[in-house]
Amino acid sequence: MIIFAKNLKRERELNNLTQQQIADKLGIPIRSYQNYESLGTNHCEPDQRLLLKIAKELNITVSELLGEDNS
Repeated sequence: MIIFAKNLKRERELNNLTQQQIADKLGIPIRSYQNYESLGTNHCEPDQRLLLKIAKELNITVSELLGEDNS
């Protein structure tokens, strides 16, 4: 989901976090996190539990992260 990857990167940058910092906060390897932001063939998406944790760390809703809410 390209929208998710773009929103994830934008929100991480707005929170002044590096990929390593957010990966550490989430307790996942940096490579896994990089694959979530990837727009290429390595792109993958987190499971529901991790998606909720990402949204909480970035102080946004899951709907915003997924591009379902434009508020």
